Amino acid sequence: MKKILALALSVLTVSSVLASCSDGRAAENYSPKITVSSSDAAESAVWLTEKLGDRLTDEVYLAVGDAKGIDMSDFENDGYVIRTDGGNALIVGRSADGLDRGVRKYAKAVQSGTADGLDITYHEGYRVKRLTVCGRDISEYTIVKVADVTEYEPLAAQESMDAAADELQSYIEKTCGARLAIVTDHDAAPAHALRLAIGSAADYGDEAFSIKVTDSGDVVITGGRYRGCIYGVYDFLEEDIGWRFVNDIYGRHSGNENYQIDYLYESEHVDVTSAADRMSEPAIAYREIFDGGDTMHGTSLSPKFKASLGVPGAYGLTGKACHGIDAAHSQIFLNDEYGGLRAEGGQPCYTDEAIISAIESYTLRRAAECIASGQRIGRELVTIDIAQPDSENFCICDECRAVFNKEGCNTGAVLMMTNRVAASVAEDYPGLYVSMLAYNGTEAPPKTVRPLDNVRISYCFYIANREDLYCNAHHIDDEDCEENRRFTRLFDKWTEMSPNVDVWYYPFQWYNVAFQDPVFDSLYYDMKYLASQNIGGLMCLTSNSTVSLLASLKTYLASRLAWDASITEEEYYAYALEWFRIVYGEDSGENAYTYFRMCETANDILDECCCFFHYGEDTPGTHHMVDAKYMADNFDFMYELYHDALDEAESAGQEKRLKSYFSGMMYVCIGITYEDRYTNGSAEERAVMEERYRECYDLYVECRRTLTVDTVPVGDHGAVDVPVYLTVPLDLERNPFEYWVVDPI
Repeated sequence: MKKILALALSVLTVSSVLASCSDGRAAENYSPKITVSSSDAAESAVWLTEKLGDRLTDEVYLAVGDAKGIDMSDFENDGYVIRTDGGNALIVGRSADGLDRGVRKYAKAVQSGTADGLDITYHEGYRVKRLTVCGRDISEYTIVKVADVTEYEPLAAQESMDAAADELQSYIEKTCGARLAIVTDHDAAPAHALRLAIGSAADYGDEAFSIKVTDSGDVVITGGRYRGCIYGVYDFLEEDIGWRFVNDIYGRHSGNENYQIDYLYESEHVDVTSAADRMSEPAIAYREIFDGGDTMHGTSLSPKFKASLGVPGAYGLTGKACHGIDAAHSQIFLNDEYGGLRAEGGQPCYTDEAIISAIESYTLRRAAECIASGQRIGRELVTIDIAQPDSENFCICDECRAVFNKEGCNTGAVLMMTNRVAASVAEDYPGLYVSMLAYNGTEAPPKTVRPLDNVRISYCFYIANREDLYCNAHHIDDEDCEENRRFTRLFDKWTEMSPNVDVWYYPFQWYNVAFQDPVFDSLYYDMKYLASQNIGGLMCLTSNSTVSLLASLKTYLASRLAWDASITEEEYYAYALEWFRIVYGEDSGENAYTYFRMCETANDILDECCCFFHYGEDTPGTHHMVDAKYMADNFDFMYELYHDALDEAESAGQEKRLKSYFSGMMYVCIGITYEDRYTNGSAEERAVMEERYRECYDLYVECRRTLTVDTVPVGDHGAVDVPVYLTVPLDLERNPFEYWVVDPI
């Protein structure tokens, strides 16, 4: 590790470095007191000028990369150096981001009167200066992996074992700089090992893992047949070394590809001791948790969250039902090859022999194609989706009506069709499932028809019809919530008649997303309830395809609960606070978290049923999700909270995230207080409201905040959801609730 300057610089040395700050690029649209080394430092110069104004009295030199004898090669990308003495200031960043952070740190010091004599080195070298196991330096260790996992389990995934070893090697190097060799268990045993092992199928299944430090000082991570080791590696990195893995959906939607944040707590010394002795297994067998985009579909973030989708070597999936017989959802065919068989209004006729035969033929053909490609039943190939199209308009022919009258619901005909296909599949392909939805007209089980053993039911806690929606404001099993009581009652009936029930769960708001949905209290209890129901799999959708700023937090928390449902409520919110600190900054994240909990309180006080998934279609302001009086009474406090957070932001990225997040507060509070404080307010109140109204408008434009979701048809079948942004001109004489809205379809 290269040292730039001794931390205890003499005044003479500092002065000599700073005295040369007169060369470089001349000021353009920033203070003449600032000199920049290159154009990539100009943005920071402008920001510093605007921030400090006439309080900028130092002669400041800003640079990106090596400058004035300071070698930045060992710094992290966000690293920087600040040196001040006698009216001169030198700020050097490893990158533009690093300079931005350094400039902000310097500005805070100026504002607090502590800028003279600064000597700050930020993120030079590695976050952990020394990493040991029972006092032994990590550099003495070797990573040992299983050479051929098929010796332990014929269907195990070598890919997952290899990925686990590679990730362990990579992150230890990122931690402290030590790059450990990777060998196999067929090689000569090293003196000290970080050992990846395969446990018995009976004890570890597919995904469980244990971590243990042996008496000899080896670390042994034992995992299930194919995913256990990689989950164990990430758990070891988190719990024993100090890594945190989070994602930032806002970063993705703003064009930043680096929306995955790998964060490591800084430490002079981390010692992994014999206290690292634990075993862990998932509360829910299959866990598909995603934010509506692609953050959980790759091979990087998903295993870090202990989710099933996108894990290296991840076969053996439950497989979800998702409108499989609708070509708009890309899997099957009724709109294409068998387009003439599609019933008017969206659903096919489930009693028509031609349609049933078409679905049956497709399913068998699909199974044959998958097997021919090398997929194995029970592993890569678990189920074929033949679930209904996304429509509540069912066939009302005489045959379908007769089944409806006998079974009491549309589900009867759908399940009869599914059973027919399942029987053929069981005959030709034993062990293969077919899947259907219990959703939007098929949520109720039929009176007499029962699913065959190879039928999987995906029950949706969401919608029965447009007038009958699941309530997000109360817990799934809240006995006082009539809507949820109905859904859980039907869910119980399905689980009584079949052991193969999965769940679709939707803790988010779809249409009007100008304000963030306060569903986190419900999310905690809902996830614990679902984990207690012995379901086969969970498909948790935390956002649609548009930006919902807290989708990443919901994904983070839901993933933790899906793995470990024993997390206490205190631990749950501690994870939330930690997420805010990592994503929004240490101090500004505290303010954002405070506002987050206030939104939860405002929803608790309201205590009214509503489905956030569709909320906003008929209630443009979305303020009905929270108690209006509480928000109005706390508007001034929350506004100050926001601006305090901005002052504490450590980077431009954090500042923009804060602006985007708090803009929802501005929108709702302005709408709620508009009549009292603007229309009927005093001159002073009107002036304050006008200032905040303009600020809110500018925030939505600057941050490209989504107001609503509009659904745009695509060809003859299907549609896509697109975000709708603020484009109307500013009109202070209208409540934003009245015109910042696009009519939903």
